Amino acid sequence: MEKAKIIEQAINLGARDARVIRVDAVKTAAWVALKCRYGCDHYGKSLCCPPHTPTYKETREVLKDYSYAVLIQSQTLEDTTDLALNLERALFKLGYHKAIGFGAGKCLLCSDCTMALCTRPFEARPSMEACGMDVMATVKASGIPIRSVADGPVALGPESPNSPEDTACCGYGLVLID
Repeated sequence: MEKAKIIEQAINLGARDARVIRVDAVKTAAWVALKCRYGCDHYGKSLCCPPHTPTYKETREVLKDYSYAVLIQSQTLEDTTDLALNLERALFKLGYHKAIGFGAGKCLLCSDCTMALCTRPFEARPSMEACGMDVMATVKASGIPIRSVADGPVALGPESPNSPEDTACCGYGLVLID
C-alpha cells in the first residue's frame, strides 16, 4: 500500500488533511445513534440517515472486512460526502476494489428524499455518524486536529479556512480500503 500516494490523491481532490489509518482505530458506539435520534432534525428523513443506515453493530461487522481506512478532513462540512465519494472512486481506479466512502452530516443530493428507493445511489453515501462511528474519537486517534463546538467559538477571518487550528468548520469523512 502506497500511503503517500493515497494521501496525495485525497489532497489533490480537495482534502485539508488525510491520514491512512488502521481500521481498528475507527471507533463505533451505540450512543452515536442516540445523538442522531435525539439531536438531529434529519433523523429518519433520508435513506442516508438512521434508522435506514447500518447500525453500529453492522458497521463493526463491515469493518472486519478491511485493514485500512483513509480519514479525510474536508474544507467544509458540506464538501465532505462529495470528497469521500470522489476519493472512493479514485482509489477504486488505483486497484482498491473494496473502497467505500462515508461522508458527514445529512445527504444533500435531493431536497426531499423519496424514502422508497434512492434516486441517486451512485452518489449517495451515509455519514460516518449515521453508521454509528464515533467521529470525534476516530479523528483524535488519527492525529488530525479536531475541535468540538463545545471547545468554544471559532475565530473567523480571511485566514481561518486554511488554519489548522480552525477545524470546527470542517467535516470528516472516511473511505475504507484494503
